[in-house]
Amino acid sequence: YVLMAVSPWLVWQSTAPEARATKFAWFAMVALNAAWSPLFFGLHRPDLALIDLVLYLGTLAWLVRLLGRQSRLAAWLQVPHLLWVTFAGVLNAAIAWLNR
Repeated sequence: YVLMAVSPWLVWQSTAPEARATKFAWFAMVALNAAWSPLFFGLHRPDLALIDLVLYLGTLAWLVRLLGRQSRLAAWLQVPHLLWVTFAGVLNAAIAWLNR
């Protein structure tokens, strides 16, 4: 979570054309992150959680791309996050498949 916050902070005050899109992508990513636990654990819906996670992963990849245009460091700080979400997606997909 620290890297998740530090990375966009590095470009938060940027006046680059991508700055607005970067902020939107970050907030969307955080919202999708927050939605996953209630879907998976609260509602016991690994299928819906997987849909959320795929959207989350896509938004995160978009965020990394936007960050990379403004700061290579900011983009690289998101790589562990990207890898973790990919791993979580594989686990989520397996659980959804086993519970079909």
